[in-house]
Amino acid sequence: WVPPEDDDEMDPPEGTIFLVAHQDALPERARTVKGSFTCLGAKEQNIDLDGSSFGPFAVVPGLAEKTAEGEEPPCILSGLAFQLEAPADFEFLPAAPEELGALLADCALQRLAREPVAIGTFRALPPPPLNLCLRSSCCHRGFAGSAVRLGGAEEDEAFGENGQLKLVRQRRGGSLQLHFSGVPLCLLPGEKPDCIFQYGPKEPRAFEVDIMCLLWVYWTPPEEEEDEEESIEDEPLMPQGMLWVAANKDDVPEEAKPVTGVLVCRKALNPELELDGTSLGPFKVRRSDVTMAPATPAEADDEPVDCLVKTFHFRMEPPPGYEYRGRDPSPLFERCAELGGCELQ
Repeated sequence: WVPPEDDDEMDPPEGTIFLVAHQDALPERARTVKGSFTCLGAKEQNIDLDGSSFGPFAVVPGLAEKTAEGEEPPCILSGLAFQLEAPADFEFLPAAPEELGALLADCALQRLAREPVAIGTFRALPPPPLNLCLRSSCCHRGFAGSAVRLGGAEEDEAFGENGQLKLVRQRRGGSLQLHFSGVPLCLLPGEKPDCIFQYGPKEPRAFEVDIMCLLWVYWTPPEEEEDEEESIEDEPLMPQGMLWVAANKDDVPEEAKPVTGVLVCRKALNPELELDGTSLGPFKVRRSDVTMAPATPAEADDEPVDCLVKTFHFRMEPPPGYEYRGRDPSPLFERCAELGGCELQ
């Protein structure tokens, strides 16, 4: 057989399988084939092709079939049938029996001695799928509203609920310019919406982009209010500050102040994250089961795990003149239990 040219624009590419009866007719780019062929009129009807040689393979006539008076018996080569093993990443497409029979009619040996006859093709199989995945690292879920624009495209393509998008893989591999949107920049790797993805003919099976679990933890002091006249019977209202958790630095107000304490998450790689009162964040939280991300597209539809943020609770040291009152259960747990999904979003 003759493989397709490297610059062959046919899609899918096809290589042609030839049958010849003269070694000088073999083209320079010819390759051997494996399988077998059947010739019902031959003494040995099944002949194996082990892929080590182009031939020659002797076809010895068997007992001639009786024909009507005056008729010549058909050429035994006119009934050839081929069962071939396709090379890797190809499939075997034999020529239609009637088409092959017509090519090998009369005395096929003479025609085969003059020129090769095509008996089928090896057609390239479709390249394996290429998945682009954009998921939260806290629970391996897609991010609602997230999208990507491929280099050269005019419109964004939205990710599915599972955070996946199927892309077209070029047969020889290539690169893709990606521009992500719908996710806070601070949660993307390097805080950049753009990246270049290189891929080969088969690997990688998927390109995973993690939406990082970065948190800002801070408190806001109570607002200063003007003194108002209060009756003796009124109980004095104690000023209250609020403890906040945010996953987008743009949501952190100017009046925010750092806190001291511990963020506890038993399922995190660092189950107790110290808050030393010098920074608002971001504080990076990673799951201890870091292998949860699917390695192959076949595993990519697995159910996501419980959101890591759902399990947070805090042990805080209040500022002077204040006491800490934590809500139990945590509002993070309550909201995630009620609505489900990814609490990071």
